[in-house]
Amino acid sequence: MIGYIYVTITDDGCYYIGQHKRKSFDKSYKGSGKLLSEKCIVECRMIDQADTIEDLQEKEKYWIHRCASKMGEKCLNIDARASGGSQLVYVHLKTKNAFYDVTVLADRYKVSVSTVYRWINRFDSEPKAWSNAKERGKKLKKYQRELMYDWVLMSMNDYFKVKDFNIK
Repeated sequence: MIGYIYVTITDDGCYYIGQHKRKSFDKSYKGSGKLLSEKCIVECRMIDQADTIEDLQEKEKYWIHRCASKMGEKCLNIDARASGGSQLVYVHLKTKNAFYDVTVLADRYKVSVSTVYRWINRFDSEPKAWSNAKERGKKLKKYQRELMYDWVLMSMNDYFKVKDFNIK
């Protein structure tokens, strides 16, 4: 075992999921979440373990997503993607579906991740690729139009204020 996934439970019934790189469970380690520091910790226990760093990161991501979808605001993980990743979610304005990972959108539209990054609406600016296409007089492809006009980036803090979204 290279490390483990733990859940920390607070006195008000909130949960924090994290990873710790140790060969055995460390009873003194309770977590390092920003929102966790303001809480009184009741319990911390190991819920999964891994033999590789990649496996540890995937398992942490899985447990965070599971906690966020089941516990809603009781989940104290601000970071949507495990191990210091993005604190953003991709939200579809019409269906209100939201995703943590841009690869989900890339798979859905059968395009590369970099293409999704270039075309997702960035609130106040058009993607550079759109400017280049307009200069050449080209029309938007269907996936480009959908990515640019139907999807937005939203911070995790904003997401937790909006309960209607269904994160996957």
